[in-house]
Amino acid sequence: VLAVAVPLVVATFIVGSEIKGANRWLRFGMIVVQPSEFLKPAFAVVAAALFTGCRSGALPSGNLISTAMKNWPIQTNAMTTAVLVLCGIGVMIGAYLAFPHVSKRVDSFLDPQTGNNLCWEMPDWVESIAPARSGLICATRTGFARFHPTSGEIAGIIDVLGDPDLRMNDGKCDPQGRFWVGSLDSTRAAPNGRLFCLDQTLNVNEQPFGYTVYNGSAWNLDGTVMYTADSWRRQIYRHVFDGESGHIAAPECFAVIDTAAGVPDGAAIDAEDHLWSVNFDGWRITRYAPSGRVDRVVHLPVQRPTSCAFGGDKLDTLFVTSARVRLSGRELSEQPLAGAIFALDVGVFGHATSHFAG
Repeated sequence: VLAVAVPLVVATFIVGSEIKGANRWLRFGMIVVQPSEFLKPAFAVVAAALFTGCRSGALPSGNLISTAMKNWPIQTNAMTTAVLVLCGIGVMIGAYLAFPHVSKRVDSFLDPQTGNNLCWEMPDWVESIAPARSGLICATRTGFARFHPTSGEIAGIIDVLGDPDLRMNDGKCDPQGRFWVGSLDSTRAAPNGRLFCLDQTLNVNEQPFGYTVYNGSAWNLDGTVMYTADSWRRQIYRHVFDGESGHIAAPECFAVIDTAAGVPDGAAIDAEDHLWSVNFDGWRITRYAPSGRVDRVVHLPVQRPTSCAFGGDKLDTLFVTSARVRLSGRELSEQPLAGAIFALDVGVFGHATSHFAG
């Protein structure tokens, strides 16, 4: 038993360590591991023990499960039970090594002038943030919260998601100071995600449009058009937008992304009213004219850029974030800058984003 089980458990530890090294950024909460990921190998261990116990007669006979397992054509014995149980335990330990911080996350804010990072440990996942008159407004896994960087305190406002398969994702403030956040369906089974608007009075309005993986919030310069995206469908949408009332019209297709170009993720508007959309899994960021025509493609040294924003004293720098998620050791060796933040001079000025007015 030891001769077979020990090498398998060691191999599981190695796999866990490789995952841990390839996805070190998981410690910063950019991806979530559901508790079910730990229950699956635990279930496999219990199933293996029951299976062999019934087959060997160690467990009471006469019931339906025992009868079915005894008629199973595969022979089992104590050795196979021990191997399966030990492997399951190894998988659970490997999963723990790979994902050591599943209940909390650390957010960091980089000061580009000094290069200093300020970090806070959060009690819940923070999916997106926006500046507010006091602190920051945040989208948590299930709703909205307010965060005060000076004290490190986070106070919940309202939860809007009750389905464990759904979570909040990308968010941004409109020109009037409302905070718009879209959700995603982690199962990718259907467009069950929704778009939510938190207004200045902390009331939430849910929009009827469905998204599988919501991303890409942005507004044009005069605030009459809102852009959204569904990464799973590889589409960017254009909505007619009424800033005074906050009414958003049904989505119209603005751009469809080719498979080779990845999927649309975060977005920003520049001072020439063009939309910049990063292409996750596409090694690039794309600039679109208001008509939807591709104006320019800027290639990046990383496969998975995630979002972008204009910054700097003159808003003349385009900052682009990137991820290391699910990249193998070989892929990481080919793109050592994966997970870095890039500062690009793209030759145009940006447009200042709005703060939350509540």
